[in-house]
Amino acid sequence: MIQIKNLFLLSVIFAVSISIITDYAYAESSPNSISWQLTFITDKSSCNFSEETKIREIENMVKKYFQLYKMNGNLLESNCVLSGQYFSNSNSNDANLNIIVLDEVIGDQLMMRYGYEGLYAHYGADRTNNHAIIISSHSQYSSAFENTEFSWLLSHELSHFILSHKGHNVESIERMLHADKLQYNDCISDFSQRCADIKSTVTSNVSGQKFNVMSPLKQVVNQNSMSYLSDDLYSSYAVKKLLHQITGWWINGIIDDKFYLDALKQIVDVPITKNNMVKTTQLSISNGFSILDEIKKGENNEKILKNPAKMYDVLKFIPFDTHSIKSESKSPIIPSWYKNRAMLWQNEKLEDRIFLDGVDAIVRNGLIQEN
Repeated sequence: MIQIKNLFLLSVIFAVSISIITDYAYAESSPNSISWQLTFITDKSSCNFSEETKIREIENMVKKYFQLYKMNGNLLESNCVLSGQYFSNSNSNDANLNIIVLDEVIGDQLMMRYGYEGLYAHYGADRTNNHAIIISSHSQYSSAFENTEFSWLLSHELSHFILSHKGHNVESIERMLHADKLQYNDCISDFSQRCADIKSTVTSNVSGQKFNVMSPLKQVVNQNSMSYLSDDLYSSYAVKKLLHQITGWWINGIIDDKFYLDALKQIVDVPITKNNMVKTTQLSISNGFSILDEIKKGENNEKILKNPAKMYDVLKFIPFDTHSIKSESKSPIIPSWYKNRAMLWQNEKLEDRIFLDGVDAIVRNGLIQEN
């Protein structure tokens, strides 16, 4: 009878564990699959063959770049919109990522003249949704400004999105994408091995042309989650005991979500090396963050006085309601699947690795962030 009872309990625990893991899998499903939409805004009186060809070329660049990161990109639709009609047109709300490309005239007026050629923004707590890229489309030789090659700039903005989608916060993105000593100018015409980690090429299926893009970060390719967990969590009895204790306090209501996350952060956070910090220009967004990319020089090699305040007008082109999206940082709420998993782990009915995978997931969802 005792053996039957134990067998029954084991089956219940197994069923609950499967349920928790299923909930977790649902919450974290298809981390490398994203839907995206492309909108090209033109100053011309109509969208002609030239604009349509450029759209196909940009579509192909984005698809090829996602492939470098081994991500599945689902293009929902592409639109060519006249500038005077953009704000009256409806856009799909199903896209995880919206890419807005401004033609050369509009890009010069709204971005380049103020010192910027690209913008990435994310809103809210859900890192799978509410991403936007706004980029100026320009010919390498026709613009009055000395700018970055369009394919390189596009891949740079896509890299912002990919890292953010995988859970990296803005400080992590800055370090990983902006701290390289080998800059764009150093490698754009250099085919030596020293630039292999900086520059890659993709070949267009539309024109057959080869385009320079940022090489994918090796540590991010195939990464479904961020590796914020120290080896001490697996090897140190003292650290594991401390984690057990604060998790128990939280489960029993002695400390609230915010206190628990703050305490947990001291264990899982990655130390930041000061000399690796790189500060980018950002806009103040109450429920999200943005990163601006500067142009190199103005007309006649003159230095442009940057005016980031003008970029708030560019944010108006984001095709979803940014004001209704809840901030990820003001009111941390730990999901129920994590609490269920923590209770099983606290009672030694769940392996350390499965619980720590849950810790990694809430890091990726923005509940625990770097200093």
